[in-house]
Amino acid sequence: MVDCGGSDEELEVIDDGLRYWGLSDCPVSHVLICHAHAYRMGNAHIIREHGAKIVAGLGDAEAMGTGDDRVFDAGPFKLEAFKPSIVDSKVKDGDRIKAAGLESEVIAVPGHTPGSVFYKLNMDGKKILLTGYALKVGPECKSSILG
Repeated sequence: MVDCGGSDEELEVIDDGLRYWGLSDCPVSHVLICHAHAYRMGNAHIIREHGAKIVAGLGDAEAMGTGDDRVFDAGPFKLEAFKPSIVDSKVKDGDRIKAAGLESEVIAVPGHTPGSVFYKLNMDGKKILLTGYALKVGPECKSSILG
């Protein structure tokens, strides 16, 4: 899973999606956090309680674990409602993650948060970039990140 939302409603959407795709009996083994803002990863502690390993950028892991004001931005979340989550795997640029028979490469993209990361998969001859929402696309944007 990539990111996991921050509200009960988003957990319901995740459950609905798993049911829709016939995956409700498949355990979520890993949650790949793209950046540590509460609305992107506030449910990590719940999914971790169900056995998933939480993966996050080295620069964001401490904020996730303490729940301090670094996990908040202009979103609708309140500090007292956030529950911190242990990060099982703190990753940095170039690290590789193996999960569910797939391997992804970590690409550090600090800026939005200190530990913002993308995850790059090579699958069936295609390169897939998992970015959360932190990617700007347009004719003026050129990237060599995919090589």
